Amino acid sequence: MGGCLNFVLLASPRLKLWKAMVFVVGLAAGTCAVAGTQARLTAGWLEWVVLEPFGLKLKGKLDTGAKTSSLHAVDIEYFERDGKAWVRFKTFDPRRKAEPVTIERPLIRDVRIKRHTAAYQQRPVVALDVCLDDRLVRAEFSLIDRGRFNYPVLLGRSLLKQERILVDPAATYVLDTRLKRCKVLVDSASSSKAERALSLKDRL
Repeated sequence: MGGCLNFVLLASPRLKLWKAMVFVVGLAAGTCAVAGTQARLTAGWLEWVVLEPFGLKLKGKLDTGAKTSSLHAVDIEYFERDGKAWVRFKTFDPRRKAEPVTIERPLIRDVRIKRHTAAYQQRPVVALDVCLDDRLVRAEFSLIDRGRFNYPVLLGRSLLKQERILVDPAATYVLDTRLKRCKVLVDSASSSKAERALSLKDRL
């Protein structure tokens, strides 16, 4: 992907004329933004997703019929830390031979999912970081054993709307999601967080 041109019309009160000003935004990552607005991203209905900071690459289905995203999880445990509810679980690609990754995250809430042929099912929801193309995204995921499904990750409407992702139902694996690229994003985010922490400390 290359850069792009964004044309913005600005009013000039003094001249009472409209002046066209052209802003050229060339981003190496292939995204464009005007006035802080994130550009739309077109993806296929199947894409690679990297769960960070673990570098775990998983196949994800982009599903506009589901509101909340979902992640394959087993050995789900609730526990308490510093007086708050947390969740511990393991995740992996059930269709590949790989060691499970153990993750601990604060519990955001529990959701009740109505299954077609069964009663309601309670699922914990946690916030996770995933890498898509040139973006590091934090979103909510419900945790459920997806071993009987084809894909360990499901990306729902909330994440798609948040990231302005359009789904092409005729395409698969459109995004350029690579482990090395994702690691750069994670390292950059970590550096920025550390710099903000130092800045805050200096002001105190």
